[in-house]
Amino acid sequence: MPRKTKEEAEKTRSRILANALKLFVKKGYEHTTFNDIAAELKMTKGAVYWHFASKADLLEALLGEAMQRFSSALRDRISEKELTYPAVAEMLVEFAGGIVSDKRRADFFMLMQTGLKWTDVKLAKVAKKLIAERSCGPYQAVIDAVEADVQAGRVDKKVVPHEVASATMALWDGIIQRKIEGFFKSDMSNTLTKAFAALWKSIKV
Repeated sequence: MPRKTKEEAEKTRSRILANALKLFVKKGYEHTTFNDIAAELKMTKGAVYWHFASKADLLEALLGEAMQRFSSALRDRISEKELTYPAVAEMLVEFAGGIVSDKRRADFFMLMQTGLKWTDVKLAKVAKKLIAERSCGPYQAVIDAVEADVQAGRVDKKVVPHEVASATMALWDGIIQRKIEGFFKSDMSNTLTKAFAALWKSIKV
């Protein structure tokens, strides 16, 4: 049997990730097994193991995809504009719209928010990865923007960037989650824009 080409291997890997996410959402992360994933794909369990050594590795790969998507979007945005809190906030609003309108991204968002027991020792590696990957995620983007604003004199030097980032992400996570769940009936983009504007007003000089 000929060896799979790199392109074929990547396609298989993407299929595994997509179906694993679907099962994690449907059955729960804890209750999904490699046998379930293999059966869904009509593959052997060994074939799945060839690409991913564990469920944690699958979850880590899904996390990497999400972080890469955000990092690429941020680079595109900041290449056109100066790094400021309003610029990052505007991108976060657009990114939120992309999450709620794309089922796979929405499913992954909800999995990360409510479908995992982060205290589980089996997820320690993924949690560590998540903390490390914040350097290219929205939390760090807000910190970098506020620090740039402080240096440029747009924001008071007494402002703590990590506090602004925490408040920003709490708003972002909460509103997106409620929108996906169907409990948030107002215009999400408009609400996020106003919330971030209020935060910006509270910290700018």
